[in-house]
Amino acid sequence: MFEFESFWYVALEAFNKKTGKDLYDYIDYDNFKTSERNYPQFEFDWEEENPETMKKLCPQLFKQFWN
Repeated sequence: MFEFESFWYVALEAFNKKTGKDLYDYIDYDNFKTSERNYPQFEFDWEEENPETMKKLCPQLFKQFWN
C-alpha cells in the first residue's frame, strides 16, 4: 500500500501560510470520503524495464518527466 502522508503536510502548511488558519478547522469530517484506512485502492502494475507500461498508466506524467 502506498501512503503519501507527507503530501498532506504540504497542504496543511500552504493553507496556514496563506490564511493563518488551521486547515483541520475547515474539514467536514462527515463528508470527508478519503480518510485514514479509507483510501482508494490503486494497482501499480508497471514494469520498470518496459517504459510503455508507465506511459499507459500515467500518460501526462510520463510525457512531462520521461527522458
